[in-house]
Amino acid sequence: MDKISKKNTFTAFKNRTFLAVVLTLITSVLMIPAMPTYLPVVQNDAIGIPVLLFPFIWTGLFIYSYMAESVKQVWLVMISLNVIHISCIYFALFSK
Repeated sequence: MDKISKKNTFTAFKNRTFLAVVLTLITSVLMIPAMPTYLPVVQNDAIGIPVLLFPFIWTGLFIYSYMAESVKQVWLVMISLNVIHISCIYFALFSK
C-alpha cells in the first residue's frame, strides 16, 4: 500500500495564530486613528470611515496572516504597518 502523506496547509500554526489573533487586532486598532491623516475626507467623516472600515481591515489582515507563504513576510508586513501608523499618529498629534 502507498503511504499516506500528511501535508499541512501552512507551516508554523502557533505563530500564524498569534499573528492572526493578537497582532491583527493591534494593527487594526492602530490604523483607525491614523487613517484620517492620509484619507482625503472632510472633517466630519474623518473618524467615521475608518471605524466602518475596521471589520474589513481586520478580516483582510486575519486571512493574510494565514494565507501568506512565509511567516517572516507576515511579521514584516504587520510590524511595518504598525510603525507607519504609529508615526502617522505621532506626527498628527505633535506636528504643530
